[in-house]
Amino acid sequence: MRKKDTSTEKGGGTSASIPTTKKYSLDTTHTAKLEKELAVQQERLVHLRDTADETNLLLHQAQTAFDKTESRHLAGRADARSLELARKALDDARQRHAKASVEAEEAERLVSGILPLAIAEAQHAALAQLRDRLRTEAQVKAKQLAAVLAQAKGLSDELRLLSDAADRHFTVNQMVRLKVSLIGVLDLGEEHGYVSPRAGIPNLSCGWLTGQSLQQPTLFDVWRRELEAFLAQTPQEMAEADKLNRVTHIAQDAVRYKECLVREEAQRKLEAMMEARAGGRMPKGTKILD
Repeated sequence: MRKKDTSTEKGGGTSASIPTTKKYSLDTTHTAKLEKELAVQQERLVHLRDTADETNLLLHQAQTAFDKTESRHLAGRADARSLELARKALDDARQRHAKASVEAEEAERLVSGILPLAIAEAQHAALAQLRDRLRTEAQVKAKQLAAVLAQAKGLSDELRLLSDAADRHFTVNQMVRLKVSLIGVLDLGEEHGYVSPRAGIPNLSCGWLTGQSLQQPTLFDVWRRELEAFLAQTPQEMAEADKLNRVTHIAQDAVRYKECLVREEAQRKLEAMMEARAGGRMPKGTKILD
């Protein structure tokens, strides 16, 4: 048995497809890879730090053993071979510790600096890519919607003209008196019958598209001006404007920061002058020059 389709039962027509947000989602594939690599390097760093600590301890032990052997050699209580073996053990310990230290430092650099910066850059790149895609798609869809709404406005205006014509020609100004009834209709005779006010035609025009008159601006006109302003720049031009916006704000903030420093210095000098006057250390009327 086929399942009954209830999609058209409500509203008397086919339901519009619901747009999915999946294609407008942020692509975090590269960021996720970098975050996974960061987790791996963090675990590796813990191991490398332990190794560096162990080699440092072994280096300290080898240094102590070499110092003891060298002292015994100078005292004539150890031969040259023993000293050479102790020196070789110390060199090996130094090399192992140096290698472990370098590896730990490189891992530390990856964990503390390089990978976090790479993750931030990947996030910024993904957001910029999504920004450009959203802007491009928004312009395409907005143009399509503008074309549909322009056609809808034409139909709405026609409905308003029809309603105005019905109101003009079928306005009931007189009451028809029957034997016991008094009704407000337009009598067109036996052949055409009684016509209700406005010929039974309501004003079906869309108020958002058509105003009280065809000459009045509507919300559609406001929306269309906003659309034209949005379409005035391409996504590439808007991306360049974003860069300029950042540079401009940073430059303006630097200027404001310098102005704050100047005001603080002026305030400091003023407070110093007031304190000097209060303590009698400055003659009255003395001015501090910049």
